Amino acid sequence: DLQVEEGVYSHLSEKQLRNRLLLRPMKLFWKHYIRKSGYKDGILGLVWIIVNNIINEVVLYSKVLEKKKKGQWRDIT
Repeated sequence: DLQVEEGVYSHLSEKQLRNRLLLRPMKLFWKHYIRKSGYKDGILGLVWIIVNNIINEVVLYSKVLEKKKKGQWRDIT
């Protein structure tokens, strides 16, 4: 919520936000679960990646996109 309120991502266009909303969680899954061998932790590793990384990213970019669509930020681009 703090990142959203401070406008950390306000410079991104709606298209960039949608791309991040779709691609960033997949990249994080690949990075932490596959490349850094998170699968070796079993179900706990999978749950940690989903809860700690993927859900946080989805919620963050969803909130930013919602705020931008409501017009609470101006498009700088």
